[in-house]
Amino acid sequence: VLTAPIAEEVVYRGVLYPAFARRFGAIAGVVLVSGIFLLVHAEQYASAPAIMLPLGLLSVALTTLRAVSGSIMPSVVLHLLFNGVQVALLLFVPDSPAAPAPE
Repeated sequence: VLTAPIAEEVVYRGVLYPAFARRFGAIAGVVLVSGIFLLVHAEQYASAPAIMLPLGLLSVALTTLRAVSGSIMPSVVLHLLFNGVQVALLLFVPDSPAAPAPE
């Protein structure tokens, strides 16, 4: 819940987004970073592919927050909240969409 969002925001929104935005423009930067973010998470959610759409929307929101604010802090906070809600659903609502299908 804590370390992954911070590390991911530093890499995706702190390093990759500004580089892509400078080279290709802000919108292309958002799309490229979100695509890479989804690719990296694809194997993790292979057993629950329905989560990929919300995850893609999350990445677009996180990267747009970074683009608009000029800082990764709003993205870090939103990412922490998203992961915290996912963990809460896993712990307290076992049949929730956030819970992977049993093997």
